[in-house]
Amino acid sequence: GDSYDEIMPLVDEIMAELKAIEGTKDLTHNFSEGKEQLVVRVNQKEAAAVGLSTATVGRSVLSAFEGLVATSIRNLEDEIDIRVSLPEREKKGVVGAQDLQVLNSFGRLVPLNKIAEFSKEKGIEYYAHVDNQRQVNISGDVDVNITSALEVSNRIRAKEAEYKKKHPRLSLDFGGEDEDTKESLESLFRAFILALILIYVLLILTVQSFIWPIIIILVIPIGVLSVVWALFFHGEPLSFMGMLGIVALAGVIVNNSIVFVDFVIKERERGATKKDSIIAAGQKRLRPIILTTLTTVCGILPTAYGVGGLDPFVVPIALSLGWGILIGAILSSVFLPSFVAVFDDFKRS
Repeated sequence: GDSYDEIMPLVDEIMAELKAIEGTKDLTHNFSEGKEQLVVRVNQKEAAAVGLSTATVGRSVLSAFEGLVATSIRNLEDEIDIRVSLPEREKKGVVGAQDLQVLNSFGRLVPLNKIAEFSKEKGIEYYAHVDNQRQVNISGDVDVNITSALEVSNRIRAKEAEYKKKHPRLSLDFGGEDEDTKESLESLFRAFILALILIYVLLILTVQSFIWPIIIILVIPIGVLSVVWALFFHGEPLSFMGMLGIVALAGVIVNNSIVFVDFVIKERERGATKKDSIIAAGQKRLRPIILTTLTTVCGILPTAYGVGGLDPFVVPIALSLGWGILIGAILSSVFLPSFVAVFDDFKRS
């Protein structure tokens, strides 16, 4: 916003809301009052009438208190500036500023107290700006076992309309981990779409068909559903690492479908009917699917449960891959024959 007097009441409201959310900690903001300072407020109309501007008054006050370099003394090595300013005793308090005289554009001295008002106020230790407006940053940390930064931000975002109604001149901007998470999720989504396209292209080249790869890829949503169930029953949030496991799962879970569909195609090339090819594939490919699934799951799940050492960072991706492959294989073994049969019905119609 434009003024800290307007911003700070909203900051206090948001801080109170954040403190009420379970799992938030170390909440703070970057607004801090500085030392007491002397504020000179220039009456612009009166200053203009005597040939002065706010900038001229400001330079004169700065020169009087900080000093103005009048000349320099040079010795063999250094150059020493000679700075002219008010005596130290006159710099303290309001008296020195009130007695100050400012040279106007006509070459005359004008008493500062005739065109300005003086007051002592608390200064601001640090001014943060964004888009030419003053800004106060509220930051904190979360206990990831209880909540997430995205969930906390969404709680505040849900009340944004209410805050805007009470403070119409202010605006909220969400950054930090919330912004990073959004960028990561967008990047992850693009990677997932790219992975699907590459898988589809590779399957087309393998089975020499545009339709069979679609049937194979249909098991990927089943795998995603399996991951959601697995994380839900383990009390884990669908975090970035969990979704990264979904992307990895997309390339693994299609293996069982490839084994099944490839057998169906070869059976039909040998002369088997559509129904018989599906039944034969279900009977003869079930054991290889179970074996490949169990060997993969047995290699992943110990990491998820900390056998040999627990790393909380990789637990979500291990759970996603392990249980996603296991449950996905079971569901795909049930639904994949149905997908092929439905596909055959569509071709007949």
